[in-house]
Parts: sequence; C-alpha cells; structure tokens
Amino acid sequence: MSSNGFKHFLSIAGRLGLALLLTLTLADAGLAQGRRKKKKKKKAASAKKDYPKATLILERGRLVKDVEIREIKFEKVEYRVRGSRRNEEVKGEKLVDIRYDDPPPLFASGVSRVRAGLYKRAVQSFSDALEEMADDDWFKIYATMWRGEAKLLAGDAAEAVTDFEAALAIDGEHFLVPNCLYGLGRAYTAQKNMGKAKEAFNKMSEKYGRSWGAKAKLGLGDCLLADGKATEARAAYNLAGSRASNRDERLAAKVGEGKCLVLKKQWDRAESTFEQIANEPGVAPEVVAMAWVGMGDCRFAQAEERNNDKGLLKQALIAYQTCVVRFAGVPKSYPKALFRSAELYEKLGQAKLAEYQRKELKSRCPNSTWTAKLK
Repeated sequence: MSSNGFKHFLSIAGRLGLALLLTLTLADAGLAQGRRKKKKKKKAASAKKDYPKATLILERGRLVKDVEIREIKFEKVEYRVRGSRRNEEVKGEKLVDIRYDDPPPLFASGVSRVRAGLYKRAVQSFSDALEEMADDDWFKIYATMWRGEAKLLAGDAAEAVTDFEAALAIDGEHFLVPNCLYGLGRAYTAQKNMGKAKEAFNKMSEKYGRSWGAKAKLGLGDCLLADGKATEARAAYNLAGSRASNRDERLAAKVGEGKCLVLKKQWDRAESTFEQIANEPGVAPEVVAMAWVGMGDCRFAQAEERNNDKGLLKQALIAYQTCVVRFAGVPKSYPKALFRSAELYEKLGQAKLAEYQRKELKSRCPNSTWTAKLK
C-alpha cells in the first residue's frame, strides 16, 4: 500500500471511529433520558394526597389543632396531627365539630350568611358552591346539608327535605348523618308530616351517642307538641333531659317541659319552670332566650283566657321585650319575640311601637317564618 493510500485508510478509520463514538454517546444519552422519564412517572404516581386541614372540637371544649382528616365516618374520624407519621382516631359521638382551615370560599360564605340570618342568600351561596364541586368533593355533603338547613330556616321545608335526603344519599355513614337526620325530622315537623318526623328522630336516637340521643328526643318532643300531644311531648322532653350530656341540653329539655305545661294550662308550674331557667347563671344565650319567650307565651295565653286582661298582656310584653333587648339575633326566639311584641303593642293601643317592632323584624330577620306571618 502506498503512503497516500495508508493515510487515506487512517482518515476513513478515524471518521468511522468518531461516528461510532457519537452513536454510542447519543444512545447512552437516550437511555439515560429514558431512565429519567421513568423516574418522573414514578414520582407523579406516588404524589401525596391533599387531605383537608382542620381543628377538631371535642367534648368539653378540648381542641386538637393542626390535623389532616384521613377518613370521616361517624363510627370513627381518622386523622393525623401535622408532622406525625401515625394516624389517630376519635369516635363521632365524642366529636362536637370539625373546623376546617381552608373551606371553599362560596361554602364559607353560605355558612356566614346562615349565622347572620340571611337564609335565602345563604341558599344561593351553597348552590353556587355545589355547581363548582366534583361528585367526590370532600365538601359536597357539607354544602348539601347546610343548604337544607338554610332552606328550612327560610321556611321552605319541602326543599329542605330534598337536600337532607340528598346529603344522606351521598354517604350514609358520614360524620354528618345525625345532623342530616335532625334537619330531616324538623323539616317534616314543619310540613306536619309527623309520621316521617318521628321516624327520623327515632333513627337518630338509635346509634349516635348520648348527646345526639338527647337532641333526638328534643326534636321528637317539639314534633309531638306541634301535634298537640302535650303528655307524650313532655315524656320525650323528660327523656332528653335524662340523656343530656351537659347542663344546656338539660335546661333546653326543661324549656320543652314548660311549653307542655302551657299547653295543658298549668300556668303557675310553667312560669316557675321558665323563671328558674332564666335566672340561672352561665346558661347558653339560646336557652335563656327560649325561657323568656316561653314566659311570654305563658302570660299571653293566660291573658287570652281572661278576655285579654291588660295586666297579663303587659307582663307578656315585658317577657318578650326582655328577649328582644338581651338576646337580639338569637335564631327562633328573637324573631318570635319581635312578632309577639308587635301583636301586644297593637292590643295595648300603641300602634307606633307596634310598627317599630314590625320594621325591626323585617330588617333584622327578613327570611324568618315569623316575618312571613306579618300582614
């Protein structure tokens, strides 16, 4: 081989070697890239689930803060304290409430509106929230139940029944089930469907613990009282008091017993019952407000029995106005006290004061069933 031919051979060999080196390098890079892609897929597949963050409110006001809720059934709520590696659990009957750190804005707005007495606006907030939620959204059952509550408080019992039943259909073992049954019983009571109401309250009292059992008997007592069955209602209230897990529940049951005594025209015993509750220190405002309204009802009923006795009408007015002044904004009691005050001012010939009470009722409680009764 000539010298020029040998140089030509080396040149070709060199180029082939470079090509081979580039091929091997690119192939290796491709394999490495493939391996990197596989690692990314694995990471995406093992992404951590975003559990809702909350504070648990237990009996006697004890708080468990900074938790992630892993499972939420009435039988047990499973959670993990942030930073911990192990799950813990609490029975639903021991858990008063769950306060979520970051609920959906529209849902949170609805809850705020319910608490402000703006029930129809609350219904719209919950409806808007539900439109944005997927079928498996954690808060769907909450928004459905709360919308039912808002509809019931706005006086739309039939639509409330639909929502409470829909919430139960989402998850019949959820922590909210006794809440839904309580709402369902009250909605059926408002519709005068006493059979269905009793069914809901009886189911609620079966397996949801002492506190919910007491609340079920309170609801049953209200149902029976609305049906004019004072003796049976009083027995239900008595059972509620015996099962109560705290003083406020026990005294709420006593208010119910007082209402039964009014219906049976046992005025003195009724008034004594209401006065005892109203004068007891440290009782929840909602319970004391009910006692003052009960006292007003007792005196008003006596006045009507005695041809609108002016002295008794004035005593009834004082009781209702005590509720209006001291417990403004308390659901149920406050709007009723305003309505009855307007009625009594009219009977006592004070039309301007009566009109003021009506304006206050329309302004402060626009969605109340008592406001709807105004002519």
